[in-house]
Amino acid sequence: MASGYPGAADPGLARFLTSLEGHFVAVRGRGVQWSPADCQHAAIWYRAGIPLGTVIDVVHTRARAWRFVHGDPASLPMHLGYYDAAVRRVAAPTALPMAAPQGAPTGSGAAGLGVAGGDARPPKELNGASQQKDDACLSALLDALPTLVDQAADSGLAAAYRAVGRRLDAALRGPPGAATKTLDSQLTACRRTLLRDVLDSLTPRRKAGIVARAEAELAPLAGRYGKRALNARRERLVERFLGADLQLRVPTAAGWHNPNTAA
Repeated sequence: MASGYPGAADPGLARFLTSLEGHFVAVRGRGVQWSPADCQHAAIWYRAGIPLGTVIDVVHTRARAWRFVHGDPASLPMHLGYYDAAVRRVAAPTALPMAAPQGAPTGSGAAGLGVAGGDARPPKELNGASQQKDDACLSALLDALPTLVDQAADSGLAAAYRAVGRRLDAALRGPPGAATKTLDSQLTACRRTLLRDVLDSLTPRRKAGIVARAEAELAPLAGRYGKRALNARRERLVERFLGADLQLRVPTAAGWHNPNTAA
């Protein structure tokens, strides 16, 4: 428990940690044992002036998204690193320094709490805005999914959204720096999974009708474009038709977007 660590030089930080811990236990439904790296995350949020209420709101939102994907409150992630990207997204991510890696030497500013000093540096693969931006994008997409499922036109679309949710969650939970796919390739894979699952959920007649509409629009382009370009165009057309018929939303770097509407 945060209250179980030796006292911090900054009483405000100690209160921040203790209060956050209490809310975290209430959301998770069980006790926690935070590592020094967790305290480093909390200290960075505190020193950046992020209100405790903002952090708590993010934890509740991420917990809802986790339970949406996994359905098991007991397995809710314990460590604050899981929530860091979402906190940064909500609270001006460009103004926040990166947290030090677990096991990094700690400074004396918060003795006994494992809070990194000003010279602490993140691992090389996380040092920069790109990783933070990618994580924040995936986190935002995942957080919005429960609402999309609630608003889905039918159960097939809802199930397809859930499958994308599992992909997004797996990408966020991967070891830092281990993923080799770019954000664009991850989003493309999610869109293709979504498109395939939604089409498969339709009746054969409805699916054939949508495919036929796409082929009709592609017919004038035959011979003018290569196979890859035509396939990409086919995917966009089918997405557009599903956006019109089912109000389909597809994941993009800017959020969930209806491909039947102007960008």
